[in-house]
Amino acid sequence: MFSQEEYQTAWYVYIGSCVLVLLCWWWLVSKIPGKEFRHLLRIIPLLILIVPVSVDEKHEFLSPAWFTSIADLLGHGTKAFWRAGLPVIVVLVIGILLSFCYFCWRWVKGRKSDHGDEKKERSTKKKVKVKKKKTFQERKEPVLNKI
Repeated sequence: MFSQEEYQTAWYVYIGSCVLVLLCWWWLVSKIPGKEFRHLLRIIPLLILIVPVSVDEKHEFLSPAWFTSIADLLGHGTKAFWRAGLPVIVVLVIGILLSFCYFCWRWVKGRKSDHGDEKKERSTKKKVKVKKKKTFQERKEPVLNKI
């Protein structure tokens, strides 16, 4: 087994590499049209990478849940997968639902502010009378009348 310092060093390396991978992923996804879809493509890898789970039921050390679930699946079968796979799936579902709620809230908020702006424009149009500017032909006086 590893010591506490070795686990901390491994987590520092893992977190640093996750930051680099997510920054590259963020840049790659920024070219995709559709704000909501792009947001989901950014948040799903983040949620998968940051969920920790205990290495084993007997140990207190943590490891990335996606890695542990794959190792359990390959080493012990599908029943062992759910020990570490379930937290990943739960976090993904909660993250996607919260993201959906956030975009619904922004949509409703945007609709309210749009209607308020239209009312303000209508009220200012009624109160303010705009003088029509005369064109060059209307301003020009005939030269023959002055002589």
